[in-house]
Amino acid sequence: MGMGNMGGGTNLLALRQAADFDRAFLEQMIPHHQMGVMMASMAQMHSQHPELRQLQQAMVRVQSDEIQQMEQWYRTWYPAPR
Repeated sequence: MGMGNMGGGTNLLALRQAADFDRAFLEQMIPHHQMGVMMASMAQMHSQHPELRQLQQAMVRVQSDEIQQMEQWYRTWYPAPR
């Protein structure tokens, strides 16, 4: 897989060249995790292997927590202009 746009809004080249790496990281990682949660949630209904369903449950839980943490940091570090 290349190093450019990997889907889900992830663009490693843009991230590498970002003037504010932390902000760009959060702006890409939040939707990346949101897509991961959606994919894992969908897979839970369609997976045949219990091991995979267990992994998917953990992914939903952990990535959802990480999304909340990253959103909190983003609001704190980059407040909307008034």
